[in-house]
Amino acid sequence: MDKLFEEYLSTRTVKEATKDGYRKKLIILYNRITNTSNNNLSEIPSDLHFLDDVKFTLSQIDDLAKSTIKTYLAIISPLLKFKNTSNSIKLSEEYGEILMSLNESIQKTTQLQLTNDKLKDSWVDFNEIVDKYDEYVENVGNYGLSIDNMDKNNNAFIALSFLLLFVPRRVCSLAYMKIGFVDELTNIDDIYNEDVMDFNYILLNVEESSAKLVMKNYKTNKIYGIQEFTLSNRLFKLLYSFISTRKRPLKDNEEQFQFLLEKRVGNSLSNLPYTSSAISLLIKTFLSTELDVKGISSKDLRTIYVSTFYNTGKRKYITDIQQEAYKLGHSVNEFNNSYVKKDI
Repeated sequence: MDKLFEEYLSTRTVKEATKDGYRKKLIILYNRITNTSNNNLSEIPSDLHFLDDVKFTLSQIDDLAKSTIKTYLAIISPLLKFKNTSNSIKLSEEYGEILMSLNESIQKTTQLQLTNDKLKDSWVDFNEIVDKYDEYVENVGNYGLSIDNMDKNNNAFIALSFLLLFVPRRVCSLAYMKIGFVDELTNIDDIYNEDVMDFNYILLNVEESSAKLVMKNYKTNKIYGIQEFTLSNRLFKLLYSFISTRKRPLKDNEEQFQFLLEKRVGNSLSNLPYTSSAISLLIKTFLSTELDVKGISSKDLRTIYVSTFYNTGKRKYITDIQQEAYKLGHSVNEFNNSYVKKDI
């Protein structure tokens, strides 16, 4: 089993500690099913035939909490698929269907109410917010950026644009976000240094008309480590226009990478970022005054985003959930349980 499982784990974008957890859980599951006391992954048969009897497997774990059962199913379903035999693929689909049913059951317990009455009263679909944002951009022109030196308004717009055009990450990630231009000759080794996790980076490559996001300083970085994403062309154009035309930093503070959301001193940038609380206030004010979306905070955006994700009418598979959780910087468990989902 060692070789098969290690090859499978190499396809997962998770930290080594999480992989260790998967190994231990598979051993525990094997011992439950076979009524043994094995402590070594190598002793588990790589043919995975101990999982052939789905009903029996479920009967051996049905005394556990639903979230724990879901964790086991989330390991064995993709593992069976990875084995890639006709029988294992069939079993993977069967376990996957059970996982989805269990997941839907868990969701229903959280879809009945919102965490507070205020959000319930001001609820709006995530796509509706994006539509209002698009309308604002069309009316303002210039990608939505103000051209009359309204720095605070532009910072609010950029912060909200990141949350809507990428995904609504925690606002604290924006407080540590730096941005700069790179090309094929730029040395960015320090950015990918796992020993220094102080900042997040947006790398703009004008020659390729592309933007990469490198996430390092965020709440769950011990789970996922350094994350890298390719941002949309629309977001690239907006960010390029934003930092190309905004005020320049003080000479003593000029660096290759500036803070994305930076305070101003006189007519120059200060090299001091906005705090998380300040960014949250900017976003909430902009939503209310410019988009007429009242009473919605940046944290509410994540709740609404997850709810909209679950209420598209399409069945969600574990890989879909894992991908969205990864982009948001959440564990799958947090994605499913920590944010209240509302039927829309």
